[in-house]
Amino acid sequence: MTDNETQQQRVETNGRGAENKEQGASGIARLAEKASAVGAILVVLAGVGAVFVLSLVALGTVPDGQKSTVVAAAFSVLGTIVGAYFGVRVGAAGKERAEAAQQATSIRLEEMAAVAPKDEAREALKRADDRIAQTVDAQSGDRSASVL
Repeated sequence: MTDNETQQQRVETNGRGAENKEQGASGIARLAEKASAVGAILVVLAGVGAVFVLSLVALGTVPDGQKSTVVAAAFSVLGTIVGAYFGVRVGAAGKERAEAAQQATSIRLEEMAAVAPKDEAREALKRADDRIAQTVDAQSGDRSASVL
């Protein structure tokens, strides 16, 4: 085996090792995400169960004219718990999609910048800095207007 073949074999082996590590890490992340989802569902179910038990106890102890108040309060609490759960889930999913899109854009930009001529890249970076400064200034102005 020549030196080049040995070196190529090392590179391929190292690449597979890194790939296996990435797969292992993503597998752990998926497992943690599933555990988190199960834990969140358990917390919601515990809250719903507690409201149910408290409502049953309250229904047995209040006069007949106030039972509808207990039921209305129980449904309000249940709606709040379920709404909060789904709101957090949807918000987390949206955040993950936004972060993935930002990362993909960053990778594309890095790859494009790597092949761009240096002079054109400097001009592009200057234009980008100017646009960013304008955006930050505009957002700062919007915030001060909304505070007033």
